[in-house]
This record gives sequence, C-alpha cells and structure tokens, in this order.
Amino acid sequence: MNYRERILADVNALPAISAVASQMASIMNDPDVDIQDVVGIVEYDPGITANVLRLANSSYFGGLHSIGSIRQAIMRLGMNKLFDLIVISATHEVIDKPIAGYNLPPGELWRHSVAVAITARNFASGLGIMAEDTAFTAGLLHDVGKIVIGAFVEKDFNKINAIAKTSDLSFETAEREIFGVDHAEIGAAVLDMWKFPTPVTRAVRFHHSPEAVQGSAPEVDAIHIADILCLMMGIGPGREGLQYRVSDEILSRYSLTPPILEKVVSCCLDDMEKFSELFSLSSGGM
Repeated sequence: MNYRERILADVNALPAISAVASQMASIMNDPDVDIQDVVGIVEYDPGITANVLRLANSSYFGGLHSIGSIRQAIMRLGMNKLFDLIVISATHEVIDKPIAGYNLPPGELWRHSVAVAITARNFASGLGIMAEDTAFTAGLLHDVGKIVIGAFVEKDFNKINAIAKTSDLSFETAEREIFGVDHAEIGAAVLDMWKFPTPVTRAVRFHHSPEAVQGSAPEVDAIHIADILCLMMGIGPGREGLQYRVSDEILSRYSLTPPILEKVVSCCLDDMEKFSELFSLSSGGM
C-alpha cells in the first residue's frame, strides 16, 4: 500500500467514540426527533450523563439554577448545545493525547481544539453567519485527523518541512505532497466513520482550503478563521507554527478588519478563562 492507503486504513484503528455521541449525531438533523428519545439515548450512558450535567451547570454553559436531569439540560440549552456537551465528553479522551509528529505535548491538541471551538462560535455569533453550535462542534474536532497521521508526520517531518519552506507552501499542502493526503481529509474520514453531520465533516475537511468549497459554507469559513487566530495567539501551534495564511477571499467576504479580529480574540480569551474552571487546559485533564 502507498502512504495514502496506509493512513486511511489507520482511520479504522482509531477508538470508537461513545455510542451516545454517534446516535445523537445521526438524529441531529431530524426535525421530528422526540425529546424523550434524546433523553433515553443520553441516559443510557451514566458517564456521559454525569459529564453533561456537570458541564451544563458550569458558568460557561449554565444559568442561575442547577440542572439535575438531561431533560432539564435540553430545556435550558437546546438540542444543539446538548450535542456540544456530549461531543466534549465523548471525544476528550481521544483528542487529549500527545502527538509527537506535530510536537504537541499531552493536552495541547485539546487546548487548541477548545480554543478554536470557542473562537469559531464567537466569530459566527458576532457576524450572524451561521448556527454557532455547528461552529463549536466543528472547531472542537477540526484537527482530529492529526491523531491518525501524526506517526507518519513524525517519521517524515524533515521532508514535509523542507518542501513547505523551499516551495513556500502551507504545512497541510506539504503533507499532501508527501502522503497524498493531509490531516484535514483524514479528519473528515474520521467524522464520517463516527457518523457526524455533513456541515461538521465539511468544515473539518476544508478548514485549510475554504476556497475549494462549492457554494456557501459559512461553517468552513468560521473554522478557517478561528484556527488561524488561535495559532496566532500561540495556542497549539506545534511544529506547524504560522505556516498557514488567512484566506484573502474570506477576509474580503466578511469585511474582516483588525479591530473585528481583535474583538473575536478578546472574547475567546475571556471564554477560555471560564472553560478553565471545567478543564485543566494546561494538562488536558477532565
């Protein structure tokens, strides 16, 4: 098998996420879904239920009164935010791993993923361009492909880095030059395996190449901007550093000026502080 075939084959070796998250992902776009069916799915997993309720009662997601049941969580937060909490609970253990190929120590990919999720939600909400909950989920999962491809990057990092520098390419483009596939495409394959909705999978697939998407895809734009802003803030750059550029097309599409981007960054930093009450972001613990 060539590099591409070997890497794609390794997608199947990635641990499956909770059945609860997989089932919820499959019904998220069903307008006829019954709230009792959702309650039944989530309460099937006591661990997920406990984490969801703890998160729902936090200062970041919660309100003035304590939530004691999944039904109450749905009533307060809505189905989309409940799904966010389930994804956080179900994927934390998978994402919270060191990835030597990208020089990411334990917890750093998780920290970056949370920061991108928060920034994407703030960006989407501030500009009113899309459902902000989709942005959060896609942001949290945008780099999941690195978990699969990381070992290959570690072995051939010098080749990738040399191509990126000598040809003035982004790290992701240099990955594709060497392997015939990149971490964004691998991430989309992982989410397909986990049965996530198309908008989330598409945002992960094209977060480094938004111009390649046919038609309007604001969720892709939000993750693209959020990812690069977080790298510029020094949150999870790893070996890639700042070898990515913000799309000129997106900057123009949303009339993104430095003051607007600074406001998004400021909101992200404030929300990251709130999130630190729940997660030890420096060590990746939950």
